[in-house]
Amino acid sequence: MVWEIIIPHAVYEEVVAEGHNKPGSKELGDLVRQGKVKVLTPRDRALVEALHDPLGMGESEAITLAVEYKCTVILDDRIARLKAKSMELKTKGQ
Repeated sequence: MVWEIIIPHAVYEEVVAEGHNKPGSKELGDLVRQGKVKVLTPRDRALVEALHDPLGMGESEAITLAVEYKCTVILDDRIARLKAKSMELKTKGQ
């Protein structure tokens, strides 16, 4: 089985672009530059916007990418995990 790690563009912006000197910022930026993590923007903007209330943009994009790519979504937000599960998506996270 081949694993591919993708993150939403909104998460990249939050962690790397806006998160200078915060834990994980440099490491994630390095992984993206090395091609070990891909940054993607969801195509279904209508679903992203529908999920954005009450979820953050990163969670909304992550769930939308999971729908589009039929993959497991890793979420650290309980409400986002509940929403993803209600959409019959596989989730990981605490």
